[in-house]
Amino acid sequence: MGKNKWTESGLPKCNNCHRVGHFANDCPDIQMLEGLLAMGKAKMAEDKKEAKARARFKRKVGEKQKKEERKERKKKERKARKEMTGVIGEKESNKENKKMKAADIEEANKEKTLDGDAVDEASMALEKALVISK
Repeated sequence: MGKNKWTESGLPKCNNCHRVGHFANDCPDIQMLEGLLAMGKAKMAEDKKEAKARARFKRKVGEKQKKEERKERKKKERKARKEMTGVIGEKESNKENKKMKAADIEEANKEKTLDGDAVDEASMALEKALVISK
């Protein structure tokens, strides 16, 4: 900035803003500009970090989506292969057979309980008849 200047009255004079009371190295204009520059650099660094974080998040979301799509595709392929080999058809028929057997067993149990109730009622009636006849 050059040499420091002095006024005739002996006060310091700025080479930058030409005001009296300070030298150029203490100039508030320069300090303000340096402060703005530092704030701008800090803002740029913060923006850069945010941009990296956004890119990282987008990449993770993209990878997750690709993984889900791959999983769905594999699932569909497996299902198609099983259908081609007839495995699913066999499983479904087995399930239906099991359901039918369970229904038959349940009906048989109901019939047994009905028969058992009828037998119990008949035995009670016989006991009452015997008691009355005595």
